[in-house]
Amino acid sequence: MERFKVFRGYRKDVLLLTRLSYNVGVGRLLGYGKQGKNKLLCKIEQGDRDFHKDYLSFCHYKGKVLREFVYSLFRL
Repeated sequence: MERFKVFRGYRKDVLLLTRLSYNVGVGRLLGYGKQGKNKLLCKIEQGDRDFHKDYLSFCHYKGKVLREFVYSLFRL
């Protein structure tokens, strides 16, 4: 529920960002230290709905595609 509250200002994309932050961490999306905001989050803030490629960039681990990430995009 705390992660949902962090992203509730993003309206349509709140569930997508909440699920993604659960898997990769809030810091990876919002930025921390010297790391800035993620490109996916910046596109959503600008109103650009073409963020499919940026979302899929999170779907790889050790060169393999993680299916649960890919399928979660299409379930929402």
